[in-house]
Parts: sequence; structure tokens; C-alpha cells
Amino acid sequence: MSVPEFGGPWTREKLEILRRYLTAYTTGLKNQPFTLSYIDAFAGAGVYRDPNHEYAEFELFHEGSATIALDITDKPFDRLLFIQESTGRIQSLQECWQAKTQDATSGLAG
Repeated sequence: MSVPEFGGPWTREKLEILRRYLTAYTTGLKNQPFTLSYIDAFAGAGVYRDPNHEYAEFELFHEGSATIALDITDKPFDRLLFIQESTGRIQSLQECWQAKTQDATSGLAG
């Protein structure tokens, strides 16, 4: 899997906010009788490596927004649509998706 270098400390902060928001959102809606869908128009590779991290030489990988959406467990999304233009990132995202999905109706669009 090719892991792109991307972002900085602000990226980790933004993704942590997204994780907390999606967890609260899906938990709050878990007893509602409708389908939960997640669309990520800039899905990325599913993971990234922060070139500015103080331990960058150790190849630490961080979860991207698409992987965070796949990790929601309290009330997982029923449908996921990940959109990414780069073929290399689509391939990496497919590997993350296959490793994490079971019953979700998901799609990748390039």
C-alpha cells in the first residue's frame, strides 16, 4: 500500500474533531428508522503519513476521514461513498475499505 505524505498537526486535530462528531452524530441517531449515509468527496488514501511529525522517520500512519467513517461502531453507516481522483489513493483506500467493511453497502468513485 502506498501511503501518501500529507498535512501536519492541524490535520490530526481536524480528523479528531471529525471522529468525535461522527461518533456523537451516529450515536444520537442510532434509534431512528432511517438509513445513515456518509459521503466523502475528498476521501484520500484512507491513511496518511505526516511528514512533519516529530517521529516521521518511524513511518507512523494516521487514519484519514474515510477510515474514521468506517470505524464508527455504535451505529455504523449503512452506506458509504468515497470519491477520490488519484488512482494510487483509490487503490490504498480500497485496501482499507476491504479490511474494515463487512455488511455496509459501500462504493468508491474515481
